[in-house]
Amino acid sequence: MIIIFEPIYLFTYFGESLPKTLIYFGFISMLFGVFAPLGGKILARIGVKHAMLASMPFLFLYYLLLSLLDSHTSFMLVVLAIAVRVMHNFLYWPAFHTDFSRVSIKEKRGEQVGLRSIAVSLGAVSGPIIGGLIITQLGWSFLFGLVLLILIASVVPLFFSPEIHESYSDSFEKAFLDIFSKKFWKSSIAMGAAGIEFMINLILWPIFLFTLSITFFTLGIITSASLVLGVLFTLYIGRLSDRIPSKHRLLFIGSIFVSAAWIFKMFVTTPFNAFLAYTFYRISIISAAIPFQSIFYDKSAESDISRERVIIWREVSLNLARGFGLFAFAGVFFFTDKIVFAFPAAAFFALLINLI
Repeated sequence: MIIIFEPIYLFTYFGESLPKTLIYFGFISMLFGVFAPLGGKILARIGVKHAMLASMPFLFLYYLLLSLLDSHTSFMLVVLAIAVRVMHNFLYWPAFHTDFSRVSIKEKRGEQVGLRSIAVSLGAVSGPIIGGLIITQLGWSFLFGLVLLILIASVVPLFFSPEIHESYSDSFEKAFLDIFSKKFWKSSIAMGAAGIEFMINLILWPIFLFTLSITFFTLGIITSASLVLGVLFTLYIGRLSDRIPSKHRLLFIGSIFVSAAWIFKMFVTTPFNAFLAYTFYRISIISAAIPFQSIFYDKSAESDISRERVIIWREVSLNLARGFGLFAFAGVFFFTDKIVFAFPAAAFFALLINLI
């Protein structure tokens, strides 16, 4: 209900300043990358489920703080919002990926990644329409309140699953050096490229549509309709990635289509061709993301590497690249307000994910 609208909300809060919006998200990503090893140490001490559970109050507080932002807000409230979002991220995401890596089965990992994506998408199908309607009819405060209630409900299933403990003892220095190690450096480039491409889609794409004067409700419909078609395609790709001899071949084909989708996005001018472009993108990104994630989980389950070490490497390389990328784009947008300038860069980064 909120994720596609959050960048627009902050874009309007910062006086429609792209650089300020990107710097805001850049700090969240950069600090998450820096503190990810701390998240590994915490989940090793308290367990995977408890780490995810402990992260939820911070996400709750984050959206509560966003709901309080207005033209008279103290800058310290923005800083606090960044801090609590980082705390949520380094507690939740290493634990989430550790849990999935441990319970998924290698021979069926592509299908299981697909099923997980479908589970997320089913919730997301109606969410953007509902969120857009709520913003239009009832305002941002009501939307934030509803999101907070859903976050409370989301932690309940954690109480009904067994705890998982993993060991993690790497120092901060070791975690950062892994990015450049002989074993990881190519995959670090791929992971960083995937992170930057993701952030361009997450932040700049919805703001781009907003600048075309597409209403919140229409934006919700575009997103939800594209997700429906994506769900129908997801399970097929997941099963296909398990059956073909090489997941890398499917990843390569998918990345070509993702790159082409970003070029298509450059020419969007109306809600209808926005729908066509985003639908093409959703199908393309599924074709690339499922084998990409399956390859990552295969790496994390390799017997000669600590599962937690690989997952923390992922969070460090992914989020540091996101932070640097967003800061770089913020610099570009100090000199131009043409958001489409970022789309060819996204097309290029989509191709680099093949280095995984």
